[in-house]
Amino acid sequence: MKRLSIGASMADETDYRGRVRTIAKGDARAIALLSDMHALKLLAKAAAPQFERAFAALFA
Repeated sequence: MKRLSIGASMADETDYRGRVRTIAKGDARAIALLSDMHALKLLAKAAAPQFERAFAALFA
């Protein structure tokens, strides 16, 4: 798996969920990778505002 920053994950416009639908059912490895990437994007969107608030509180 490649390393991604939160910003890079949020800027990634790939529709991983849509790509999962196009993968053959037997390709469990590809489905797992695309599902993980979709989950990482969701986590990044949720975590980014919290990190920004913490950074502002620490360095304001």
